[in-house]
Amino acid sequence: MSDNCFENPLELVTPFLSKKHTIMRSAISVREKLALTLHYLATGRNFKDIRFAGIMSPESVSQAVMDTSEALIYVLRD
Repeated sequence: MSDNCFENPLELVTPFLSKKHTIMRSAISVREKLALTLHYLATGRNFKDIRFAGIMSPESVSQAVMDTSEALIYVLRD
């Protein structure tokens, strides 16, 4: 996927997925969430297989994919 092709959906979902960093942990960036979701949708692999080099738990991957999918459905519904 080209950068230009990726930037359009990224701009659309950013207002819905932006989170703030906390003292306890850093928030997962919208760019990472979208890339992860697109990778999941393209490959169909399970969440344990697609976590980013062990830095995200399967639960975090699952939540990121669900949130991003909902945002994509919302912004692309028309």
